[in-house]
Amino acid sequence: MGVLRRLHPGEPPEVGGYRLVGGIGDGGQGSVFLGEGPDGRRVAVKILHARLLGDQHARRRFLQEGATAARVAAFSTAKVIETGLAQGRPYIVSEYVEGPSLQELVAKEGPRAGGALDRLAVGTAAALAAIHRAGIVHRDFKPSNVIIGLDGPRVIDFGIAKAVDAGTTASSVVGTPGYMSPEQIAGRPAGPASDMFAWATTMAYAATGRALFAGESIPAVMHRILTAQPDLRGVGEPLRSLLAACLAKEPDSRPSADEVLHALLDGTTTRGTAPGNARPSRASSRDSSRASSPRARRAAPVRRRPLAVGAVGAVLMTGLAAGLVWQGGTTAPSAGGGAVAAASPAPAFGRRIGAAFGRGTVNALAVGRLNGAAVVAAAEAGTGELSVWDPVKGGLVARAPRQRARGLGSLTFADVGGRQALVWAADDGAVRWWYPGSSVPVKAISVCEGRPHLAVVQRPEGAAAVAGCAEGRIQAWDLATGGRTGTFLLDGRGTGSLSSAGDGESVFVGGSDGRVKRWRPWAGTPRPETMPWEGAVAVHAAVPAAGRRVLAVQGRGQVEVVDSDGGQETCRVDSAPPFLAASGNLLVGAGDGVRVWDLATCRPYATVIAAGEVGAVATGVVGGEPVVVAGVAGRGVAMWSLDGVPAGRGR
Repeated sequence: MGVLRRLHPGEPPEVGGYRLVGGIGDGGQGSVFLGEGPDGRRVAVKILHARLLGDQHARRRFLQEGATAARVAAFSTAKVIETGLAQGRPYIVSEYVEGPSLQELVAKEGPRAGGALDRLAVGTAAALAAIHRAGIVHRDFKPSNVIIGLDGPRVIDFGIAKAVDAGTTASSVVGTPGYMSPEQIAGRPAGPASDMFAWATTMAYAATGRALFAGESIPAVMHRILTAQPDLRGVGEPLRSLLAACLAKEPDSRPSADEVLHALLDGTTTRGTAPGNARPSRASSRDSSRASSPRARRAAPVRRRPLAVGAVGAVLMTGLAAGLVWQGGTTAPSAGGGAVAAASPAPAFGRRIGAAFGRGTVNALAVGRLNGAAVVAAAEAGTGELSVWDPVKGGLVARAPRQRARGLGSLTFADVGGRQALVWAADDGAVRWWYPGSSVPVKAISVCEGRPHLAVVQRPEGAAAVAGCAEGRIQAWDLATGGRTGTFLLDGRGTGSLSSAGDGESVFVGGSDGRVKRWRPWAGTPRPETMPWEGAVAVHAAVPAAGRRVLAVQGRGQVEVVDSDGGQETCRVDSAPPFLAASGNLLVGAGDGVRVWDLATCRPYATVIAAGEVGAVATGVVGGEPVVVAGVAGRGVAMWSLDGVPAGRGR
């Protein structure tokens, strides 16, 4: 961190309960301050510039930034703590990452080399892979947007990030000239491949200490990006070949973040040619966001050497090497931080069911029934494809119109008008539902400016969608009629999560201020009631446990299991995976693999999957058997049994 500046006249001394210590930096969108909470915790507070308050586009983009960053795996960026309004000005409070930017570090200490450069390349490639899996294009990746924290690099500033399929036009070119891709300069759509071009220019700067496309003026810089071949002298192999591949002028010729990450971890080059030479092109820009196939990775020329890998890289390498396997006889962290041995599995629990299905990287899953048979719906990050599969045979059952599934999240099955429908929220602010396999068009309700948080309440009269917007507006809609049945404002603070209580009446709302409210609009309760869990955590997810009146409430580094009526805490899980689901008395958490806990005790039940990054998880019943399905980066969707108990362990 550079020198803090004093607060300017008119800048607030306190925002959202955080005292502003000083200014960290100023940008075109807002100013960032170092904040301090009542407990002394340091945070970063970003506030929209006062001059932009009348610009609705700027306000919308600012509010979306917090929601965008919250969708990315926690190791990749600064974790968003809350969003809200202070005297009419929107703000975002996020984790404060102690450390200089890559720009500051190279300027002060010189180029990176050896293990330091390897760790930087792996960490930033892993961050971009996670960003792209979340369906996001950063569009302004550069040295000043990489913070070198104690635990590795973090990517910051999602102010101009967009959903992968949103693109850009010639009239809305964004980015920093020296790190923009040729297609951004030309006003063509910016996809994940644009971030990989920026990654390569950033790594080249880190390795050499000089800007790769330096020029006397901005037009000169842009001309060099469009026409000149990069000078990568001083960059050693295999990184040099990886950078050369990422600097191809055409986006279809560049490797994806997943491909680069695999090559870095394996110590290989990827697709083995430099820009300007003959190389296989991809069939479409859609494929550029997908991971390479195992066959393609095997075909890449191997150039192995020892590779120093940081904490992030080590975790990913372990997961990638392990694959999708049942882990018996391993250990898992206990609620008290110790280790509990997991014995070899019984024949049922943890049994792999069927073969992996789907393609690409999945960021939303749902288990349901269609025409009497169990099905799994999967949404692919970046491609906008929403498909329904037979999870046992692995066959495709139905596929939604592709243009309707972009930026999809919060996927669930529901009974709408006596028929099974898939319901989801999207980045364009709409809640949509679709009857798989039918000719009925996809239906939509526009509810927010950015992607809503969504919960579906299955009532005797029909399904209702409850949507929460970034500014804290909560609305309920009847999906059969499309009519709104209720609305309220969450005290001017952003929505952190929504969850149906499973009783057909209630929905729990997690606010970004760490308070949980219960809303029962169909029980004659127009205003929500505050649950007695405030001050414990900043809630990001609330998952009902099937058959039990408890909720798992995820917050600052842990998950609390609480009684949904009285608010009494049952137990705690000292881990906070980004994705939660429940099955009977089991809590399922996913992120780096999938783990299972006993909801009665919060003790580790088992580790079901040891794999790389899991982008989505869901539970359900297939063939009368409780199951968990997980989408693992670059490997499709797989399913395991949750029936019975591991050998040697009782309920």
